[in-house]
Amino acid sequence: MRLEKNGYQLITYISNESLTVEKQIMDLISNGLADGVLVSVSAETQTTKNYDHIYRFTEYEIPVVLFDRINIDMALDKVGVDDMQSIFNAVQYLKSKGLSKIGLVCSIGDLGLAQARINGYKAAMSDQGNALKEEFLIVSNDSDVLKNELDLLLGNHKMEAFVTLDYLSTLLTSRLVQEKELLIPKDIKIIGYVNEDFAPFLWPSISYIDQHPLKIGEIATQLLIERIKKPQPKEAEEKVLKTEIIHLDSTRL
Repeated sequence: MRLEKNGYQLITYISNESLTVEKQIMDLISNGLADGVLVSVSAETQTTKNYDHIYRFTEYEIPVVLFDRINIDMALDKVGVDDMQSIFNAVQYLKSKGLSKIGLVCSIGDLGLAQARINGYKAAMSDQGNALKEEFLIVSNDSDVLKNELDLLLGNHKMEAFVTLDYLSTLLTSRLVQEKELLIPKDIKIIGYVNEDFAPFLWPSISYIDQHPLKIGEIATQLLIERIKKPQPKEAEEKVLKTEIIHLDSTRL
């Protein structure tokens, strides 16, 4: 591990998407426990836009690097991907194959990265003067609502493809499509967000957007080490990686 090679130890904390727990963790490690902090902020932190506990580290001159969830208006170092462009590219790929009835399913609508992905979908679907069909967007944190709305959409329209913005919506869409006795990929194509270790074992296997999580971790760690070793003031850096569509069964033509 790069940290250990540089004489540092990694201590991992999990907030379980709770702002309260995240604050408790940050309070703990601000008491001289850490030389630097890598943070992927919790869902609740993004929803409430409460970042005071993170800004406090700059007062203590403790370096902070945000990773993964970087759609946050904070002047800190960030390492992640362009979520908007990722979905824009996925939709454009489907459209390039002659598909036009492309839906979106999302169960994490409160997160900044989800909003960026939704904006990417809207931009791709409404380019060249085409009208965006709002009924093709299904966004809810409630899985029952997602299922009911998706069931209604499949009943009212002969959909050709879906982009799904998170793990839950990807699995739910795949299952419901098959429950409707529609074939993937013959009747409906899917591009989603699935763990690369699991995607090939789903049936059918689901094409997914590779966000290069290991690369993000490596770059964020190296940036943090540089900040620790060279603490002089410097403008915040934002490193954005390009994503890649990994094609499996669900997008085979």
